[in-house]
This record gives sequence, C-alpha cells and structure tokens, in this order.
Amino acid sequence: MIRMDILSIQELKSIQLDILKVVHTFCQESDIKYSIACGTLLGAVRHKGYIPWDDDIDIYMYRTEYNRFVQEFPDVYKGNYRLISLERDTKWDMPYAKVYDDRTILKERALMNVQIGINIDVFPIDNVPDDEEEWIQFDTKRRKIHTLLQLQRIDVGKKWWRLLKHPSFLKARLISVFMPRRKVAERMDRFIQQYKNRETSFVFESCGGIHAKKRFSKTVFDTLVDFSFEGQKFYGFEQYDEYLSKIYGNYMQLPPEEKRVTHHSFEAYRK
Repeated sequence: MIRMDILSIQELKSIQLDILKVVHTFCQESDIKYSIACGTLLGAVRHKGYIPWDDDIDIYMYRTEYNRFVQEFPDVYKGNYRLISLERDTKWDMPYAKVYDDRTILKERALMNVQIGINIDVFPIDNVPDDEEEWIQFDTKRRKIHTLLQLQRIDVGKKWWRLLKHPSFLKARLISVFMPRRKVAERMDRFIQQYKNRETSFVFESCGGIHAKKRFSKTVFDTLVDFSFEGQKFYGFEQYDEYLSKIYGNYMQLPPEEKRVTHHSFEAYRK
C-alpha cells in the first residue's frame, strides 16, 4: 500500500491560492465577472488574506456569468485544474461548482459521490423576490431543501444506530431512498432559479447561504475592484460593506477566541 502524507494547513492554503489564481486568469481571458466572497472577502478586507482560522476560498458569480464559466472552463485547464458541477458530472450532488487540483485528493468527513482534490467553491448568485413576504416564503423553503441536503451528506460511519437518536437524520436517510442527494441538489437548483427571467433588485447566494439571512442589492455586481489577498490581486465587490454587513454585522470586530475555529473537517493529500 502506498503511504500518503497529510498536507499541512499551509500547504492546503497554498494550493487553494494557486487554484484561485488560475480561475482569475481564466475569467480575465474570458471576460467573466466574479467576486471573492464570504470569509474570503472578509479576510481580504480585514486581514489582507485568509482569516487566520479559515481554510477555504469562495467566489461568487451572477448566474449568467456562472453559466458561461461552467460551459467554457476546459476539461483540463493549465494541465491540472478541473471543474465539477451538476451540469458537468452526472454524479455530482451539490448545486454549485468547484474547481480542483487533480494532483491532490481531498477526503471530507461527509458522504461524497465523487472523489475530487483540493478545491475552491464557485457559487452562483440568483435573483430573489423584491417583495418581503415573498422573499420570506422563498427563503424558508430554500432552507428546508438545503438542510435536507446537508443532513443527507452527514457520514455517521459504522455507527449507523446513531441515526435512531436523531429523528431529523433518520428522516433525511429515509428520504434518500426515494430522492438521492443528486435529485435533491437538482431540485434545489431548479427552485433557486425560478426568478431568473424576472427583473429584481435583490440577489442572494441561494444554493447555500444558510447563515446569511438578508438579501443584497444586485448593484453590488456593478463594479468590481482589485483586493489584496495573500499578496495577490483578485476581484471583489467595490460595495463590499453592504454585503459583509448583511452577513457578519460588525465585520471588522474579531469574534471571541472560542469561535476562532474552522468549520470544515477534511484531510488533504498529494497523489
């Protein structure tokens, strides 16, 4: 058996940064707009790089840009980089894309239909209702589908009887018999795109966004500027304050020390 050494967090971040660089290059070459987002944008604003206890990279694309990106990104780019999405792989079971380095292996503590490498997340941004009541109804249903998908992905390992102690897990597993994760992801994808042909003032990262509760203005995509992240330049919302404030509140204030921990659980290796 070939022994693989676990990559350190710094090696992981270095590879993620390389992926972001090639995505940035491709988007420049193809005139596709993107913005670093979530903790990545917060890290750029507050730390000029990774939030010290963070270990992933996220970017946003408005749905029309996202569709182009998924369609046009090569099967293999720059020799080692691949894209996976619902549209590109029939086994993929998430309603958003990832770009990964195929020289690596990422083992998450979650059920996965496809083995991929170290990656960055590419989230589509969709139109959402302007009417407050309609938005609440939409977001409530969206969260239910998202929660089902997340529960279906929890890996309890050999201790399957743990499901019996958690009715929500058990229900999700029973639903999986009739609606596998791929089908739930497809349902989510259809649901969140229902306003694509309607002119709205608000948008949202509807395929995830479980912690965010407030829509943000579509105008944040109007102007993208350079942000410094780990000594490199990447695109981000010029109107970052509106976006970050709606997600994190007082985003320049550091959280309590006990909350300065990663929310991810995985191991990474080189092939």
